[in-house]
Amino acid sequence: MPYNVKSQKKDSSGYLIPQAFNYYTNQFQPNFISLITVPPTTGAKTVTNVAASIFANTETKANRTSMTVYNESDSNVYWGDNSVTVATGMTLLSGDSVTFNFHPEILVDIYFISSLNKSVRVEEV
Repeated sequence: MPYNVKSQKKDSSGYLIPQAFNYYTNQFQPNFISLITVPPTTGAKTVTNVAASIFANTETKANRTSMTVYNESDSNVYWGDNSVTVATGMTLLSGDSVTFNFHPEILVDIYFISSLNKSVRVEEV
């Protein structure tokens, strides 16, 4: 790896912040995924046979950076875009979880569906 003289980013107190080097822009940039600045929101949801956007509370958490869905039911559930079906979705196995990382300024809905009503736990940060 070639040597460069790019400075790492620091907070207002002069301490280094979590960051990664972006080879495309040739500079360090903050690693937002590891910066938790607000408490998580958690909730229990029921996945049905109709595809629906999933979130922890009554609506998608503003400025979320990640969402984890844990399948606590006894069978699989499936996720994808708003047209997801049990035949086309990505499988979330019983007892397994999936984590989605988001840019805090871009709202992206993740849809879940199952063949029967199934329980999942959701955490948004």
